[in-house]
Amino acid sequence: MDREERTVSMKKRLVSLMLAGLLTLSLTACGGQKSDSPATSGNGDAAPSGTIVLKCGHVLADGSHFDFGVDKFAELVNEKSGGTLQVEVHTDGTLGQEREMMESLQIGNLDLALVSTAPISNFYSQMSVLDMPYLFDSKAHAYAVLDGEIGQSLFDGLESQGMVGLTYMENGFRNVFSTKPITKPADLKGVKIRIMENQIQTATFSALNAIVTNMASGEVYTGLQQGTIDAAENAICAYYSSAYYEVCKELSLTEHFYGATALLMSKKVFASLTEEQQTILKEAAAEARDLQRADVAERETRYLDELQAEDGVTVHEDVDKDAFRAITDEIYPKFYDTIPQDLIESIRNCAY
Repeated sequence: MDREERTVSMKKRLVSLMLAGLLTLSLTACGGQKSDSPATSGNGDAAPSGTIVLKCGHVLADGSHFDFGVDKFAELVNEKSGGTLQVEVHTDGTLGQEREMMESLQIGNLDLALVSTAPISNFYSQMSVLDMPYLFDSKAHAYAVLDGEIGQSLFDGLESQGMVGLTYMENGFRNVFSTKPITKPADLKGVKIRIMENQIQTATFSALNAIVTNMASGEVYTGLQQGTIDAAENAICAYYSSAYYEVCKELSLTEHFYGATALLMSKKVFASLTEEQQTILKEAAAEARDLQRADVAERETRYLDELQAEDGVTVHEDVDKDAFRAITDEIYPKFYDTIPQDLIESIRNCAY
């Protein structure tokens, strides 16, 4: 995706999807159930009789790596169901921010959402284990955990909160971008860094002697530009798509947190479907997950090349991760009251 393609409008995207016959937009309530009258698309066209239209939201832009994943999911659901199940994708947080969407899932007012794992811990505390620093050695390690028994057990715990986990997609490892290189723990001392409002992130960067700052994600660009903050952290795809490289030229591949995302469904809506329809959704989610992960890997390589060649960004790969890990390991005992130690150990010892 080149510079001009980064901000493709939602309207154009919906039109292209409708022309492809992949999504049917419904004006009815989003319970995922059949309507007594024919569902209608955003253009007033009637959906086929008997079609169930499911609304799915996420907070990133059209064309983002989140969007790629849910679009593939929508395509596969349409294909596998013969068009009787269709997924309507809403980008840019138009259905609410991540916590708001999960609250809507709980009561059945929204069908599906792709959300980061961090806010899920507000509903099921053990999910916060995935936010622990340097928990995973590699993406292969993360996939073995998330796609196996441990990942499923975390989803099982979420069902008590009215949500069903279909699969884990990817945001990628998070890295520090700053006004100076960050290659060892001492480099963070006194650095004003914006992090998510999250106890684990706060404990992690406080242990590294950074000055922790919370601000809305939409304020990060201006904060870096005006010097309100010296640094922030996020995955490579987010650094690129949010154009942080324009105001922050030092990208250090600290890979301190692995960012998973979860494709969640309202338990109420899921239970209203037939077993065959439930199977279709699960199979489509797993296939879309693999495609989305491959897409993220390709984007990361391409973005890093472009950032260095065209945008004047210096990418620092010579990060002393062992030194970072040694310090951040000290915060783990602080969370044993909400995250069982044996769960952490089972993740770290998971074969891959």
